[in-house]
Amino acid sequence: MAHLLRALATAAPGSSRFHGLRVCALDGVRMDVPDTKANRAAFDRPRSAGGDSSWPQALMVVLFDIANRLALDARVVSCRPSEKIVARGLLDGLSDEHLLLLDTGFYGIPFLSAVADTGARFLCPVPRHVRFRDCGKKRRQGAVLEYRAFMHARLRLPNGGTRVARMEVRVIEVESPGHRTRRFVTNLPESIPATEVVLIYPERWREEMAFDEIKTVLCHGPAGGAPIPLRSKAPKAVA
Repeated sequence: MAHLLRALATAAPGSSRFHGLRVCALDGVRMDVPDTKANRAAFDRPRSAGGDSSWPQALMVVLFDIANRLALDARVVSCRPSEKIVARGLLDGLSDEHLLLLDTGFYGIPFLSAVADTGARFLCPVPRHVRFRDCGKKRRQGAVLEYRAFMHARLRLPNGGTRVARMEVRVIEVESPGHRTRRFVTNLPESIPATEVVLIYPERWREEMAFDEIKTVLCHGPAGGAPIPLRSKAPKAVA
């Protein structure tokens, strides 16, 4: 699967840019694979309180070019690891020419710091429970409010201890009547207006459309029936 997606990416036409940056998105999806001994060993089955799933599942994490809805890189692994852990292996494909749009699940200092270390820019929604401290001066442009602030986190060390980490980010809040305020963190420069930054984020849904196309084309079952798993009975053919 990963080899197929990379091959398609090599044929991609030129990508559109946002202030000179190539817009990408990173996310994961879990897909059923045939229930063979080899696939169970390689990918495992999801577990819940009700027991194991009927099918082994593979976790596919993909770095997409948003403009073309094509994969730049991908990893297909066991369903056990978190998407954040697997996604770290895709960051080598980023540079200072990229803007990475992320889902809320990728929020956190370790991952966003790793993205920033590549030179890439990121834009990520903030979970509801997060509260910022050390906020700077707030500036408003209509329904959009922005300010500088620090993310804080207590990180575990290999020796079992912990340390407090913090990361300075640009925070952008978007107010919409009748809806909760949405917040984003980014390392985009303040020379790019916040009103333009928030308008680029909905482009991330192009990645969800690409995942839907993959599922529909590769795993479409009979009309009215349940989706079928990927056909490959050997892990090497799946990944």
